This record gives sequence, structure tokens and C-alpha cells, in this order.
Amino acid sequence: MIKLGWGEFNKLKIKSDKYVNKTLSEATKHLNELLKGEKGRANFPTSVKNEELKLCKGKCRRCHKSLIPHAYQFHHRDFNHSNKRQNNCRAVCSDCHQQITYDKIKIS
Repeated sequence: MIKLGWGEFNKLKIKSDKYVNKTLSEATKHLNELLKGEKGRANFPTSVKNEELKLCKGKCRRCHKSLIPHAYQFHHRDFNHSNKRQNNCRAVCSDCHQQITYDKIKIS
């Protein structure tokens, strides 16, 4: 165990506080960017999502299982995240979306 004087302790605490605050600030900024759909990701407009849910009749476009509310995702069919058109949007379950994205599987 290292013994520190009061002055040394305060210097370390100030450095530590600055690091923690900087890290929290960066994490908050990154989270806000993700929520806004920045960083090269383009979220589909609500109208496109709603139309896709009607077209797929509540079933995953890949495995055809029923989509669980809040557990499905919208996949960019051509892997182009700036293409927000209806024909590029596919509703898929989380498991299928992970497989599609990882394996670059094309779906109709």
C-alpha cells in the first residue's frame, strides 16, 4: 500500500476526476450520435417502417417467425445505410439480422 500526503492525494484525485469526466462526456456524446442515427447509419423513416411491417404481416422476412414487439430490426437490403427507400427495408428478427449482417446474406 502506498501512503500519500494530502497534496499528492489531491493531485491524483483531480487527474482521476478529469479522466472520468472526459470518459463520461465522450460516452454520452457517442450515445447521442447513435440515438440520432449519425456515424454513417441512416434510420428508415417511420412511414417506411410502418409500411414494411404491413407488407411482412408481422413475420421475419428471413425465417418467417412472428416478430416480437421491440425485438425486431429493420435491415438495409442492399447494405447501403444511406438508402432509406421502401424497397431497401426488410423487417427481420434480431437473430436473423445478426446472421445477415455478419454473413452478408442477401434476402428478398
